[in-house]
Amino acid sequence: MVEATIIREVDLKFRLINRTELESLHGKLQVVGEYLTKYFPQVAITIKQCSECPTLEKPTVWGESSNALMVFDESVLQNLQFTILGEVQENETYTEFCQTVLNDSFSHFFGGQTLEALQNYNHESWFYPGSPNLKVTLKLNEQQCQLILNGQWILNHLEPIQHKIEQLESIDKALCNEKIPLTVNLPGLKVSLKQIKQLQTGDVIQLEKKVSQPLKLCCNNTPIAEAILGQNYEYKAVKII
Repeated sequence: MVEATIIREVDLKFRLINRTELESLHGKLQVVGEYLTKYFPQVAITIKQCSECPTLEKPTVWGESSNALMVFDESVLQNLQFTILGEVQENETYTEFCQTVLNDSFSHFFGGQTLEALQNYNHESWFYPGSPNLKVTLKLNEQQCQLILNGQWILNHLEPIQHKIEQLESIDKALCNEKIPLTVNLPGLKVSLKQIKQLQTGDVIQLEKKVSQPLKLCCNNTPIAEAILGQNYEYKAVKII
């Protein structure tokens, strides 16, 4: 099952077909199946992505007026004839009848009155990596017919997406008001357990580093700068150097 299909619009923007939209298109195709049940006891329709140009022996492009809607191999008409009549004959009447069946079936789906064959139409331009063309498989009794729907038609018949536009901002601006804890690490001092037990309130501990020597300013235990001790009004402070 195709989860999503990339669609390219005329202005080269991209859009996704989600599963709901794909199921909606499949539901619309059921009207084709309902019409074909007049001629075939069993009709099954599947739809999936087709982003590569298929190999067709005698491709035929059909559309309404000058708008190409789908492409298929002429063998589809032979399959229809065999399924309906149980044989295939080079008979113009039979061929026209099969064309009428296919025309009437898909006119319900496409919402048009007539479909006509388009000559010298370059349907290969429909296909590109990630193109939105969908392959429809009609299983009529034991015969299978493959038809490719034009991606532009699909795009035009999807519900428009309401885009929520959010203005982006730089990482620096987005994080400028975040509070980050900073610590100043005093140099370590080794003392004996006896000295620790003798410590009392008010005792002065002499460090092995002079006050004028810089200390490490850290963020999450990671040194980011050097600083020296000082005082700002009534507060103890450090000055980054």
